[in-house]
Amino acid sequence: MSRPASARAARLLLACLIVTAGVFAIFRYAAAQQPPPALGEPFRIFAGPGTQRWPAVAFDEGARRHLIVWADVTAGDLYGRLVDDHGMPVGPHFPISLAAGTQISPTVAAGAPGQGFLVVWQDARDGDWDVYGQRVSAAGRLLDVSGAPGADPRLNTPLAAGSGDQYMPDVAYSPDSDLYLTVWVDVRPETGAGVEVAGRRVSSAGAPMDPLITIVHDIQAVAHPSVAYNPAADEFLV
Repeated sequence: MSRPASARAARLLLACLIVTAGVFAIFRYAAAQQPPPALGEPFRIFAGPGTQRWPAVAFDEGARRHLIVWADVTAGDLYGRLVDDHGMPVGPHFPISLAAGTQISPTVAAGAPGQGFLVVWQDARDGDWDVYGQRVSAAGRLLDVSGAPGADPRLNTPLAAGSGDQYMPDVAYSPDSDLYLTVWVDVRPETGAGVEVAGRRVSSAGAPMDPLITIVHDIQAVAHPSVAYNPAADEFLV
């Protein structure tokens, strides 16, 4: 069973996990009570052939919708589905990336109220692992594609191009600065720096804002970096 992913809303909390291959279930919880009581039975988000893994979920307070994302590891593609704040699916599931190669380990953060989401993931379309991203509107429309399958923005290059692998990303949003911070594990043999945790700020319009940021330098191993925003201090914690 994969690690649960959750998003807190004003009235409820959704926890998303894989029950069996190809089936997603959602547990709804009242967010204002401790411990939060479950609101009804689990319900299915997706059922189909192949194996589905790495679910993640975020909530757009303006649109009152959650976006649930996951990886179809059999096909190597990413999908998403919208769920309203009553726990009802909004439309069918839809592809987020159908690029060549393998796309896995998606994560998602909601932007400003009503402005949708940023999904980031690790991607092997070019032979090694890179970090890509895609904005998704609150209506489920992809905002950063040219029309061709797999035309997704790459977040770790070109300003920080290099060999090696960048993988296990995470993302958080700052409403004060109206930007995202993406972080990931970064291994570039040509630098001799070993394993690092790196990151990059991304604007609400989906544009990388500056060169790669080295957050932790020359460490032995990293399993999965995580990032969260602290509004009281207007800063991110990685």
